[in-house]
Amino acid sequence: MVDENEKTRNTFEDKVILTTITFSLLLAVLLFLFSKAPGTGTVVATFLGLGLAALVYRFLGGIGETSFQIRAWKIAGTGAFLIGTIWFIDSRLQTEVAWNPPPNNTLWFAVDSRGMPLEVIVEGAGAIKLPDPEIWSKSQLKVKKAGDLFQVYAGNDSVSFNHGYVTKENLASLNLANTFSLTVQPGKFVITDSLLRPYTKHYNLDPLPFFISTGRYGGEYSRYSLHNRTGEKLYQGQIRGRGAEIIEIGDKHYFVAVTMVNHQLPEWKDKYAKFAIGELKIQTALK
Repeated sequence: MVDENEKTRNTFEDKVILTTITFSLLLAVLLFLFSKAPGTGTVVATFLGLGLAALVYRFLGGIGETSFQIRAWKIAGTGAFLIGTIWFIDSRLQTEVAWNPPPNNTLWFAVDSRGMPLEVIVEGAGAIKLPDPEIWSKSQLKVKKAGDLFQVYAGNDSVSFNHGYVTKENLASLNLANTFSLTVQPGKFVITDSLLRPYTKHYNLDPLPFFISTGRYGGEYSRYSLHNRTGEKLYQGQIRGRGAEIIEIGDKHYFVAVTMVNHQLPEWKDKYAKFAIGELKIQTALK
């Protein structure tokens, strides 16, 4: 005979379980059909798990009461329901962890500090083939013109690996060029009218914005310095014999040459050098 209190308790328990099952499964279905928000798969899986737990407990015998004494259909039904629900939950959770977009190993590869490709396997397919082992020890990165593009490759005389191609615009953005020329800027050239003796101070180099001062002559070298109009020293150098050098002052380049020289005279004050100075125009281009 069933006790009235036990009957009342079972009735209340049934209501709670049925409400949980109905609410959980209904909400899971609605979210599955209509929600596109991130994380929906996790929420759907949570409510399905809650409904599943209540369903197993109430209709398939319960975990605590069945043990090894429940009928065979209850075991089979519970197993089938669990497997089906797990498959559905797993398919929903996959959307939460998918990498979007997936990696595309045909568009990139890794290189080491020498510019050589490293073997990279993405999802087990499309591994980049390693170059010949000889390249690793003797390789140099080179650029070769190929039509309107420039081929970048690494290698030596016997083997090479092609890295791809770059355009003229790519190289120009790095201030790279394959042609070079130097010319003197019109009206920016001067030769000293007189022979400059050692320790000459502030000889005017008009039209250039400089003065030139000389230092000690000897050891085949003519020592000099260039100053701005206020007397500030901008550059100091030395030229051997009738040589020349190219210097940079500010953002401009100049050449300084000795056109006449005699350091063999017995008196130091009789030694002389004659200088030519000009501003250079540097032109670079890609062809």
